[in-house]
Amino acid sequence: MTSPPPTRAALRLRGRLTRRGAAATSLGAALLVAGTVLGYPGLLVLGLGLLVMAAGSLALVGWPRAVDVSRVIVPLEVARNAACAVTVTIVDRGRWSRIQLEAADQVDGQPIPARPLRATAGGSARTHYELPTGRRGVLRVGPLTLRRSTPAGLAAGVARAELPAEVRVLPRVLPVRGLPTGQRHGNATAEDRVAAGGTSLVNLREYVPGDDLRWVHWATSARTGRLMVREDAEPSRAHLTLLLDDRLASYASAEDFEEAVDVCASLAWAASEQGHPVAVRTCSGGLADFDGGAPREIVAMLAGVEGTPGGPVLADVATGTDVAAVATGPHADVRALESLAQPAAVRAILVVDPGSGTAFTGGSTLRGARAEDLIGLWDHVVAGPVGAGR
Repeated sequence: MTSPPPTRAALRLRGRLTRRGAAATSLGAALLVAGTVLGYPGLLVLGLGLLVMAAGSLALVGWPRAVDVSRVIVPLEVARNAACAVTVTIVDRGRWSRIQLEAADQVDGQPIPARPLRATAGGSARTHYELPTGRRGVLRVGPLTLRRSTPAGLAAGVARAELPAEVRVLPRVLPVRGLPTGQRHGNATAEDRVAAGGTSLVNLREYVPGDDLRWVHWATSARTGRLMVREDAEPSRAHLTLLLDDRLASYASAEDFEEAVDVCASLAWAASEQGHPVAVRTCSGGLADFDGGAPREIVAMLAGVEGTPGGPVLADVATGTDVAAVATGPHADVRALESLAQPAAVRAILVVDPGSGTAFTGGSTLRGARAEDLIGLWDHVVAGPVGAGR
């Protein structure tokens, strides 16, 4: 993957007194006046010294200095907690003396600790740092501030480059063995399948020119007077419904909610990559109709899911679902969620509980402190031999 192009700006740093410098100047002037009126040479010297320091500091940074600055962020799309590197480069357009600057960036309005940059006249310098990627969603980077100050901090030259940039933070995708094997339910109820004439038959539709005549359902065609074609379930393609509890009150912390999103992203990626239909729901009902999609599309969708304070469960698991996985926290009503997943042939309630360790207590409830723990239990209990017969 090629690196994104840098964002650039040409700046001109202009020096001025800082608050400290202005205070030193005011105090120096007051001491100078007091020393003259009262006849105290010590006050005169002290006041004059402060004024000289302020004037000298302003002279050091007062001359405008032209600087070119660029910023490169790699990558612009990153998994949660993964490294996202930023490189800031300056080119000094001055003709004499070296320049020392501090580069201070912002991420979503929060300052990043300043980094020093030192360049000789006409030379360049660069610094590196990493963006915090512990939160999903879009990180807005900028503006970038360059600051040139004196050792005493009495004067400074400051310039700001907007250089707007966005970094998209996705949920983590952990390796998952896959879905459990065994007989799938299909898309219809048991009564519908038996009435249609077979346990693998999930739908009947009217014949369309080009359909294979081997799939014509003759009994129904004779009864209805129209040529009907059967659609059979493919046993190897189990349908997975993921229910993400997005009510923050269900979790011990916001970080635990992020772990639950990672669990859903990992299961969805593995199922979709293996060709299984995937449906994703959130308890608040904010995500009520997301079905199918490529693995990256599902993960990108989960990157934008935001937590809600609380409330009733407004989502459900459709009848005919083969596998239902519910990701929640320790403060949720687990029994109610188990009842909600009842229509599925295989059910798993994955509870992000930092105080429980890693445990499978029987039934359909798995508990783990982190997403890695729950995925490990999924592989062993649900996707493994134990889950195959459930």
